[in-house]
Amino acid sequence: MQVNPQTYKEVIDDFFTYWPAHSAKLALLVKAGLSYKILDNANQTMPVFFRRFHLRHPSVA
Repeated sequence: MQVNPQTYKEVIDDFFTYWPAHSAKLALLVKAGLSYKILDNANQTMPVFFRRFHLRHPSVA
């Protein structure tokens, strides 16, 4: 939610850049049996992110 991509390619690049940089936190969640929290968070934040993205970039389809 803190990035400001201008295209779908940038959205995807940002998504796949994020995870390796946070792999230690991800590993802790998985080890603790809390990996479902990642999906819960994505289900809450991604619709909001894409609504904002489309409001800022209505011509991007």
